[in-house]
Amino acid sequence: AGNILGTEQSGHISVVGYELYCHLLDNAVRNLKNEPPREHPHVNIDLPINAFLPSDYLPPGRHKIEMYRKISAVGDEQQLNDVRDELQDRFGTPPEPVEMLLGLKELQIYSRLISIDQIRIEGKFFVLSGRTPQKMKIFKELSKHDLRLVDAHTIYVPVPGDLQENSPGYEQKMLQFLKSVLQDR
Repeated sequence: AGNILGTEQSGHISVVGYELYCHLLDNAVRNLKNEPPREHPHVNIDLPINAFLPSDYLPPGRHKIEMYRKISAVGDEQQLNDVRDELQDRFGTPPEPVEMLLGLKELQIYSRLISIDQIRIEGKFFVLSGRTPQKMKIFKELSKHDLRLVDAHTIYVPVPGDLQENSPGYEQKMLQFLKSVLQDR
């Protein structure tokens, strides 16, 4: 059957990501039941971050799938804190890849609040793409960071000089910086 949730992902999930896969699957089932699709804006985050539930923390099986589902369903900070607490209570202190997974989910939550639907890195810039030009413009104007509105839907954020890809704590520093940008309003 394959390892659908580990680092060796294969098939459809590895192409679209677990959260989007669940969303697509849910909409396909709803379509078969003649129900309208759920409208929930997907935020695509494409960053060089190792974010997953390692097998030595949470072994493959039903509990792992359930935790991915719970993380995927998180819609706000309180729900995220509840999932974080549950992971801690049931499986112990989360290792770095789990913290990164929860950090990415936190970025998604903040991104949805300001209608950003994609975050990626291009060279020396983080690229934030949004679906609402008015909100992108307001976000840029209210920010204390050096944001560059390159078109109605795209903001470039310079990668800080001290954020070097191979430096210790790179992934954590990247998440912290992006959170500060998204919360700076």
